[in-house]
Amino acid sequence: NRGLCRDSSFFHTNRGTSVRQFLIGGVLTMLTLSTICGNLLVVISVCFVKKLRQPSNYLIVSLAVADLSVALAVMPFVSITDLIGGQWIFGQFFCNVFIAMDVMCCTASIMTLCVISIDRYLGITNPLTYPVRQNGCCMAKMILSVWLLSASITLPPLFGWAQNVNDGRVCLISQDFGYTVYSTAVAFYIPMSVMLIMYYRIYRAAKLRQTSHKDWRVCSRAMYSKPLNSGCYSSVFTGTKQVLLPWCIQNLEQWLLPCQTNWQIFLCT
Repeated sequence: NRGLCRDSSFFHTNRGTSVRQFLIGGVLTMLTLSTICGNLLVVISVCFVKKLRQPSNYLIVSLAVADLSVALAVMPFVSITDLIGGQWIFGQFFCNVFIAMDVMCCTASIMTLCVISIDRYLGITNPLTYPVRQNGCCMAKMILSVWLLSASITLPPLFGWAQNVNDGRVCLISQDFGYTVYSTAVAFYIPMSVMLIMYYRIYRAAKLRQTSHKDWRVCSRAMYSKPLNSGCYSSVFTGTKQVLLPWCIQNLEQWLLPCQTNWQIFLCT
């Protein structure tokens, strides 16, 4: 009887695990497909719709390309690894490639958001000179700088500064303390600080502009009403914090608590 009970318990445990893995696999697959379709639609729209082919939208394309690269080169392998119990089965060489793509594309995505916040601030505070200065060449240089800086975080583990961890079962980004501080600061904390400052200054500029035009009631209602400036930018500001805050907390815990930095903190979903 004890043997039958143990067999029955083992059967129900395996069945529950299989159902859970199936559900997780379905959710991860849907997330991956929706990420691919959404970002691909953005790229196609900007490339083929003439009205959208403006220098200010080049940054949006760069952001979509970074997120699309994550969906194609990172998320499927994360899904497979999670479904089989967290064991890495793709070998040491591809582990380095996987981490490099993960870190570079996620860093490029976050830094592009940072540059977009700066671009919006300049467009609002300098509406007359902004179209002249922010031409296609300037945007291309900004995008190139973003990807080069992202590569500077990706390359050190590939050239010996800090080795990634791969023992045939796990695939972890380097646990070197110096590299961890450098990568998290450049890839997250500095861009996040810049974004918070820029969106706060956008909000302040919109409020000041609304106050300075309070005597122009007709113009104020048409162009500077609250739903069009402070409400819009405060919602963008709040949305940015909601997206990035979980990663910020998780990275901060890695510094404050005596535990290892898991490579999954670099994943962008």
